[in-house]
Amino acid sequence: MLKKSKATNDAESKAGSIGAGWRERFNAMSPEELAAFDAELEAEYPGGFSLRDEANALIACAVRNGPIENLHAGKYSPLLEDPSLSRITDAEMKQIMLNATETLARLLTLREEDPKSYSRMLRAYGKMYCHFWER
Repeated sequence: MLKKSKATNDAESKAGSIGAGWRERFNAMSPEELAAFDAELEAEYPGGFSLRDEANALIACAVRNGPIENLHAGKYSPLLEDPSLSRITDAEMKQIMLNATETLARLLTLREEDPKSYSRMLRAYGKMYCHFWER
């Protein structure tokens, strides 16, 4: 059996924290409010919430809206046009990847522990951040 790394244990110890706020919101809703919320989300995804929609929402949550946003929000430089130059440091890449894997671990834990909240959360997140992405 493989021994878990400290990073894996840390990610698992934080598991569910990303979904906790969403679960609290859903638990605070009346059955009528939840039904209306679900209907609104269903209308957002003609043909249903596909695997591509799920992938888009996961990437938005784990990558696009993580530390990479700080790099993306910076000023333009003509140096960015030179493909021989690095655009990201090793430390920045490490931070991006650690954040992405920790976030995915929390989301996958939510999927296992509370599939309904996971589905609602991803559909809502996708609606907020991936509306204009390819489906």
